[in-house]
This record gives sequence, structure tokens and C-alpha cells, in this order.
Amino acid sequence: MSRSLPLIVMSAILSSALVACQASPAIREVTAPPIDFREIQHFFQVYQSVRYKGPETIHADWDKHYDELVVVELTEIRNFYLVGTLHAERRQEIVIRGTTNLKNAFYDVRLSKHMNRDLGIRLHRGFEAMALALYQDILPRLRKDNELVLFGHSLGGAEAVILSMLLERDGFQVRQVYTSGQPKVTDSVGAQKYHALNVLRITNAHDPMPLLPTRDLSPLDHPYSHIGGELVLLDGPYFAYLDSEFANDALAVSFLRNLIQDDVVDELHEHSIGSYLARIAPKLELAVQVGFLERERYITGPR
Repeated sequence: MSRSLPLIVMSAILSSALVACQASPAIREVTAPPIDFREIQHFFQVYQSVRYKGPETIHADWDKHYDELVVVELTEIRNFYLVGTLHAERRQEIVIRGTTNLKNAFYDVRLSKHMNRDLGIRLHRGFEAMALALYQDILPRLRKDNELVLFGHSLGGAEAVILSMLLERDGFQVRQVYTSGQPKVTDSVGAQKYHALNVLRITNAHDPMPLLPTRDLSPLDHPYSHIGGELVLLDGPYFAYLDSEFANDALAVSFLRNLIQDDVVDELHEHSIGSYLARIAPKLELAVQVGFLERERYITGPR
């Protein structure tokens, strides 16, 4: 993706992100559930191929890992996804690409909510359109007698969450949804309705994208809200965890203000796959949870 594309997305939101915010619930510290960092690393590595390589190279990288591998480009929305099938495990893995072009960025900034009658909730209009196009294409490729594990980064993560809602409605076995750097897809009502989805949101400590859209970009009685626990990657073996939505808009505004004052491109490095993989690697041998409120002690780089 062009280095300018994140700036296109950010420019559409920064002007309204500095509005005063409502009070957020107090943060509750909890012990994280068991986290398989090797499985998480695997999905990031597959995604790295999906993000940066063409179909032939993706097949060369991963054909030996899967019994069946399908790589699909959706020309209508200019997005890309992979389905890998493991017969013995009765498992299919879905990996969805994030924003890489202006067409994707157009959907990113369609911030208004739309009532999805099938799911009975309001969804981010742009993410919903992307996810529905993906759903229609991927449905014939999936097997109801297989468990599904989904992964997506950024826009792809938003699509993965909405896709998992649609697939569970259809009777598929969605075992796990991993997302990284994922923006919010629904409001507080939708998040409550689908709170049982097994979503783990993986975030780099200073990645700004999971904070978006901020409260001021939606009606205050139905603010945008996340679904699923949040795994916050810190330096070395350290990580923090929240078991519910982190929608502390006061922190979001503070961080976005820092983006304006500093180099936005440098700050957005925290959103890159390379940065995520670098923080995951030390945790394969030893992973140590620290308190979320103490996380800044375990981070070097931008504050």
C-alpha cells in the first residue's frame, strides 16, 4: 500500500477526533485466557503473504501447509482473501487482506451506520459493504462440517468480524476470530448482541486504528463499540489484556492529538504487519501479562 493511504484515512477523521468525549467505564484488570502465540504468529505470517505477494507466490509459500488452498481477488471491491483447508483437522482458515488501495480507503471512510436487517444490528456502512461482497463469494467455498478460524488486519479484521456474524447465523462452526489493528464495526447495541462471538482483538500498544471511529463520529446514545477481548502487544515477553471493549475516548483523543503534533507516518508504523510480528516473536518462548494501566512501562518508542 502507498504510504500515503493511511494519511488519506486519517485526514478524514482527525478534524472531528478532538471533540470533548463522554466519560468511559473504569478499566477492569483481569487474567487473560490461554493465548496461543504460535497460532497467532502463523496467521500473521500467512497474512504477510496475502498482503504483499501475488497468487502464485502465495501458493508457493503455503500449498504444503494446507490440503487445499484457494486465493481469491474480489475485483468489485479490490480486496483479496485466502481459504486454507486442513482435512484431518476438519478445519478451514480464512485470511482477509486490509486496506491497500484507494477503493478500500473509500469504504474505510463511509463512517455512517446502516441497519443490517438480517443481523438485526447497525454496522459501519463501508465495512458492511465489503463484508457482504466477501460473504457472497466465500460462502460456496466453506464447509459446515469444518471449524472455521478467521484472521484479518485493519479493514480485513473488520470484515472478519462481520463475516463471522453472518456465518454463525448460517450455522457454520466459527471457532475463533483473530483481528489485528481492527477498527470498530458496530455500535454498543450490536456489540452487546454479539458479545459471545469468540473474537480476540490483537493490538500494538500505539496503533491508532483500533480507537476508530471515535465516539464523536457517531450518535452519543449508540457510540461505536468493539466486540471481544483485547490482547495488547508490548515489548519483549510482555502483554496486557482487557476482557471487554476498550473505548476510552479520552485516551483516543489524547493519542490522536499526538499524531497531529508528531510525524503521522512514523506513528502509523505501529499499524504495520512487520511491527506486529516483531512484538509477537519474543512471546513464543515466554509470555508475561502485565497490568493494562502499567503498560507504558513496557513500551519503547512513541508515547
